[in-house]
Amino acid sequence: MSTDKIISDLKEAAERDVVTAADNNVMRLMQNDDGDYVDCWNCGGSGKSHHDCGEDTCCCLHPIDNVPCDICDGKGGWINE
Repeated sequence: MSTDKIISDLKEAAERDVVTAADNNVMRLMQNDDGDYVDCWNCGGSGKSHHDCGEDTCCCLHPIDNVPCDICDGKGGWINE
């Protein structure tokens, strides 16, 4: 499978929000190999910082982080050049 096809598939999965942090890291590393990839310290590389369901008192049984991280802008990290 070509690198372009892998990147294309990962981008499509990211648009459907089914990509894992590891997938995001692989995609970034494949696109830019000029430096080391560093996971965001705030979200741990997931791109999501916390859960917000819109309720004043959340009663979700299994809250999933769904708010984009404000440190990495939801990207999960950055290239350390």
